[in-house]
Amino acid sequence: MVDYEYGALFNDDSVKKEIVIKYGNTTITNEDLFNQELELDESLCSEEQLKFGSCEASVIKFRVANIVSPVKGNWISVAMAVDGHTENPIPFGRYKVESDKPTSDRKWREIVAYDALYDMINDDVYAWYNSVLPDKNTSMQLSQFRKLFLQKYGVQEEIGEPLVNDGMTVTRTIDPDELSGAKVITAICELNGCFGHIDRNGKFKSVQLIQGIKGLYPRNDLYPADDLYPRDPKSTPIGKGIYISCEYEDFTVNSITGIDIYKEENALGGSSGSTENKYVVEDNFLVYGKQEQELRIIANNLLSAIRGLDYRPFDAECKGNPCFEVGDPVRLSTKYEIVESYILSRTLKGTQALKDSYSAAGAEKYEIKVNSTSREISQVSGRTEQLEREYDEQQEDIENINTDIDDINQDIGEINSNVGNLKIELKKTNDGLHAEVSRATSAEAYIGSRVDMTESSIEAEVRRAQDSENYLSSRINMTAESITAEVARATQEEGRLSSQLSITANQISTKVTAGEVTSLIEQNARSIRMKADAIVINSTYFSVDQYGVINAQSGTIGPFSLTNNGFSGPGIYVTGSQLWVNNITARTGNTVNLQGSLEINDNLTANANVKFLGVYYNTTSGDANVHIGSAGNLSTKSGSSKRWKHDIKPISDSSIDPHKLYKTRTYEFIYNDDYISLSDHRKGKKIPGFVIEDLEKDYPIAVDYDENGNLSTWSPSMFVAPFLELHKEHHGDIEEIKYTLNKILNKIGGV
Repeated sequence: MVDYEYGALFNDDSVKKEIVIKYGNTTITNEDLFNQELELDESLCSEEQLKFGSCEASVIKFRVANIVSPVKGNWISVAMAVDGHTENPIPFGRYKVESDKPTSDRKWREIVAYDALYDMINDDVYAWYNSVLPDKNTSMQLSQFRKLFLQKYGVQEEIGEPLVNDGMTVTRTIDPDELSGAKVITAICELNGCFGHIDRNGKFKSVQLIQGIKGLYPRNDLYPADDLYPRDPKSTPIGKGIYISCEYEDFTVNSITGIDIYKEENALGGSSGSTENKYVVEDNFLVYGKQEQELRIIANNLLSAIRGLDYRPFDAECKGNPCFEVGDPVRLSTKYEIVESYILSRTLKGTQALKDSYSAAGAEKYEIKVNSTSREISQVSGRTEQLEREYDEQQEDIENINTDIDDINQDIGEINSNVGNLKIELKKTNDGLHAEVSRATSAEAYIGSRVDMTESSIEAEVRRAQDSENYLSSRINMTAESITAEVARATQEEGRLSSQLSITANQISTKVTAGEVTSLIEQNARSIRMKADAIVINSTYFSVDQYGVINAQSGTIGPFSLTNNGFSGPGIYVTGSQLWVNNITARTGNTVNLQGSLEINDNLTANANVKFLGVYYNTTSGDANVHIGSAGNLSTKSGSSKRWKHDIKPISDSSIDPHKLYKTRTYEFIYNDDYISLSDHRKGKKIPGFVIEDLEKDYPIAVDYDENGNLSTWSPSMFVAPFLELHKEHHGDIEEIKYTLNKILNKIGGV
């Protein structure tokens, strides 16, 4: 149930109940609804017998006066205030308008809206599936798979108790050209033994039915036993004063005793529990291709979540109470039976006079419809996808075999063609094993490779020598303490060229040599040492070119600091367009030329005109066009012409709603002595005004900050338009009151 402070008041028909429907700046209340009619349908599973994984969208319907613009495609929020507690209404949820049709007389609009599940289950998500699982080597946990699916629709997940199979590995098991969102989210929820639902706050919730809800009471057919004790029920009672009528079945739905998971047509993949009342998982693409051991673990986990769900199917009419949610266990004491069940579907109607319809379907024993068309389709689908996977795997194996055969044939051909000049040597030495393959021709003095292995080292080398190349080789030496790799070349034109990599447990070093020139890098846990004629570094925020020129986003040089905004130090701060210094002195006859901004903390004295060419050159007959901001900057005031604005429309953004100004408090205060000027006539006097910290919370657009980002003052211009809007609103109210008052006075005068 929804934990709502005023929930008990819904049982009182005389208590005022006010529906609140909002979208944008529009609010719809009881008075706007046709006969105050409203209907909310919620469901976990509406099938004849319990189907885990079911995900059914909630829908809200109402007829509203034709005074609002069409709302199709808009998201609306619905809530209800009880007994005047408008500050804390109970949410009904968030819904997207799917249908908005005017009545034939055009006086009303019939609105039908669904929650976020509607788009999920009706969407084709094959492209999304291919992106998150692009190949068979991609895998993730089931919880991550569900998270990515919900992110596609911008829906947050309500985090509850851990789900039993959330740690299961999900891999690419199908290659779909189309895939419904319903199939994806249903498969996820089914393996966790839960139902998918969008809660009243618009979040996705994995609803798990509470196990063992039935109480144990004394009765004539129940005999005492040493291990038999009374047990309180886990359900919420709905008393006779609350429910109007109740119809129920003569049987209770038996608790599920076992699980069978089919991974393809007539191919049982894994089982758990006994056979008395088995639940069957089939056509769930997430388990295709899994081995029996893993499927058995999945089945065990699933059984632990859904056993013990014995309940009585029922239909009941009750006083409406939006605190009840689908999935809640309830208990109705009828004349003949105590009905203990779950709310699997509900319909809430009305506004002031609320009525609820609760129901739960179910069969006494879970039945597998062996001859059903849907089952045959499921089996064929599973078998087809299994065959496709097996075919792909066989094709890949065949391709690998063909590649190996081609490689072997190619090797045999090369050996046969060069066998006359080829020397192959494999011999055991005193301390290990020596292997060598070499070839010598008139054009190639020598070409060969060798491997020497001892108990303490492995050395591999490839060498080549020609007339134009005195020497060319690469060598790797491995011991328990180190790895050394070297590539060397020597020619008459170049001299000797070589590069070397050495790795030990505490150091890595690289060296490149060209004749007499050597570059070296040595790295250990504490330091990196580099030696070269030129060192070039290129990174996102820092670079050094071959001539030693440094480019950096930030840094420190002695007492001076370099940032991406400028350069600062004792008595100086420089940006790309501004310079701050403690003192500026121009030598006699010289000029200080400032192309950017000039900030002066003390007095500015000039014997000639001071021109600020960046300030707008003209003023008006009204306020001066020059403005000093909270940061002390001299600037032009903001303009109001439409040529400087875009996206012009009536205020709709909730953050600048003029009504928020009602929350802003006014205070009396005295300015601190160190803040206000000695010559100010208000010094030491009480002054009316705002506290900027309050205003930041209530109406942040009107708040100004200084150059350090600290709260400074408020902008009067930001209040003018909102105050005007509130004034117009109050003016309308006053005019309406005057009109009504005149009507009353006229009636009194007539009397």
